[in-house]
Amino acid sequence: MIGAREEPALRRKFVAAALLIAYLALLVHLTLFRFRVAHADRNFVPFRTIAHDLRVGGREFLINGPGNLAAFVPMGLLLAALLGRRCSAPRVAAISLALSLVIEVLQGYSGRRVADVDDLLLNTAGGLIGYGLALGARRLARGGGRGGESRNVDDLPADQKA
Repeated sequence: MIGAREEPALRRKFVAAALLIAYLALLVHLTLFRFRVAHADRNFVPFRTIAHDLRVGGREFLINGPGNLAAFVPMGLLLAALLGRRCSAPRVAAISLALSLVIEVLQGYSGRRVADVDDLLLNTAGGLIGYGLALGARRLARGGGRGGESRNVDDLPADQKA
């Protein structure tokens, strides 16, 4: 039987899992099926596209730079919500990198999109930004600094959850 204090945490995890599934479906749709590129090249040289986009600016910069960062911010936020205290920066980085790698390989094989190593870097950084935002939100919910009281049952030691 689920205790009254555990029920909201379970509900939050269910919502986080549902949102993660919806996010992944949208991400796959946008990265693999939308925005077809006529001459899809591949870039295996780190920072080549980032440096080019910083020099040129404009639409390409917005799509490749902030766009790739923003695309994975929800990953970090949702992993933090779903995994709770088991979530860590290395875990978010590894999952973001792995998912980005799968997407880039599929884009390369499809010939419909540009496969770019810089996307791996930006997507991973985006996941870490999302995780950092989740940590900041958690700290604010506790009342600010490190010494604040936890309001989330997931953050309490096991002997205080009952």
